[in-house]
Amino acid sequence: MSGPICNVDAHGTISYVDGNNIYAFGHSMFQSGNANLPFRKSWVHKIISSINTPFKFSSGYGDILGVINKDFSTGIEGETGGKSDVIPVQVYYIDPDGKTKTATHFVARGQEWAVNEVLSSCVNTWRGEKSPGTAKVYMEVSFKETSKKFQRDYFFTGENPYEKIYDDLRGTIFNKGIIESFSSRTENNVEKATIDNIYINVIDLSDIMSAEIVSLKTPENVKIGETFEIEVGYKPYRKPVAYLKYSLDVPAWFHPSSATLSMTTKADQYTKKEDFIPNDLDGYIDKISKEFTPLNVGILKLSAYYGQEVITKDILTSWIISGSKELEINIIK
Repeated sequence: MSGPICNVDAHGTISYVDGNNIYAFGHSMFQSGNANLPFRKSWVHKIISSINTPFKFSSGYGDILGVINKDFSTGIEGETGGKSDVIPVQVYYIDPDGKTKTATHFVARGQEWAVNEVLSSCVNTWRGEKSPGTAKVYMEVSFKETSKKFQRDYFFTGENPYEKIYDDLRGTIFNKGIIESFSSRTENNVEKATIDNIYINVIDLSDIMSAEIVSLKTPENVKIGETFEIEVGYKPYRKPVAYLKYSLDVPAWFHPSSATLSMTTKADQYTKKEDFIPNDLDGYIDKISKEFTPLNVGILKLSAYYGQEVITKDILTSWIISGSKELEINIIK
């Protein structure tokens, strides 16, 4: 990984040079077999002696000389003049004062784990602190095999609003990260997905953009085939309650009955994931996209007691919302 904010290098000893071919390390790097890693010269600043683990302080310098293309348990090998295949990762950052910063880094294909390090290094360098606030992030991943792009919006607030975004990118012990969902040969069993470019837009807000659902109002009687109005009260962080109005249609096929109207965060709703394998990469992109719900999306739900009649409507808000409210109404002719 290389760029203006951060670089990740591994330093080791060349064992043998044979024309354009080099052999190095005498041990593996990742033991990945095939590799795609650019290499350049390294300068050893100091050798630290130790009975247990002696080590060197070193840094890379100069132009790229070639590419490491094999990584085995006995060592790595490569060739001078070769070119590594890299993925451009563009990060665009807007600070709380509206000032913008941008940087493009290059991650070697096969080392997509470093995309998360690019984002975290840029944000930590530009932000310079781990303070409460709100992160609004838009990410777009394009592929060589299709014009369809993977897109995701994040909206987190709290003590360290970026932590959950980093977890989603790199994955946790409970789930695979976004990048691995596409780049891993075992995780993506649908169709090859060669990442062509990654764009990440970050808006950093100093305000705590959270609100709790505190009230829900609507007429007691609602007619079939008509549109009715709903008022939802939100209590934002350290601000007065805000009352917003929405509308919901009752279709003609809805039966007269008692019903429950509720408002909650969509992320809190249990939705059964369809157990299916998409036919192509476009379908796989859609599948991964639907496995995440931003926390600023609420859901209005009208459900009858005895039938299967359920109406839902997604509500996009300006806050990370929590809590829920419900009330009983009558569906009449």
